[in-house]
Amino acid sequence: MRLHDLRRTLGSWQAKTGASLAIIGKSLNHKNQNTTAIYARLDLDPVRDSVNTATSAMLAAGGLTKPGKIVQFKKKK
Repeated sequence: MRLHDLRRTLGSWQAKTGASLAIIGKSLNHKNQNTTAIYARLDLDPVRDSVNTATSAMLAAGGLTKPGKIVQFKKKK
């Protein structure tokens, strides 16, 4: 195990727990935001949640579901 492995693990866990790329970059002392961008692909749950919320609102606005009901889409395996 190397020190760099620990840095990458920290960045990965920060992304998974919802830290912004700006925060991850600062904590890892990245000079370039593109270096930090690799961690953005690790946590898709906020994206999925946003799509589910928007879709549910659209269905409710169209009268297809009750307002406030969240439609969950299954994760691909």
